[in-house]
Amino acid sequence: MSRERLRIIVRTPATEWTPELLRRLTQEELGSIAALLGIGARGRKVELVERLLAVRDLRVVLSRFGGNEGDDAGQQVAVDELAAAYKGRELRVMCRTAQVYQGRTKRAMAVSLIQWRNACRSRGHQALQNAKEAARAEARPVQTRFF
Repeated sequence: MSRERLRIIVRTPATEWTPELLRRLTQEELGSIAALLGIGARGRKVELVERLLAVRDLRVVLSRFGGNEGDDAGQQVAVDELAAAYKGRELRVMCRTAQVYQGRTKRAMAVSLIQWRNACRSRGHQALQNAKEAARAEARPVQTRFF
């Protein structure tokens, strides 16, 4: 995998990603980006590019609503704000994009979306941590002792 190309895409704000930019990447590089977004990396390259852009758009929308995975009060506020900001059919489309439970009420859909966002954030942070550790291990020379 080309570290330089991956570095360029990671440093480019997600809102500036284009299908052309993503199509230039290899399947492995697209998989790395999917891991950083906390989503699955399976499927054909064309499908993965479409999914990355759709998830990116959804994550941008959901990022406006506060609340992290460890903050129950903040999560409740985020759910309430999300449910108030969108119509039920809009939330249903978002749930389909995220492939999460589409409850019968706006609040149920908002809960699913906020939980999905937080889970993606958590998986993305873990993938980033793993990548950093792998890079550090690769950079360190292996020391051998001869007796």
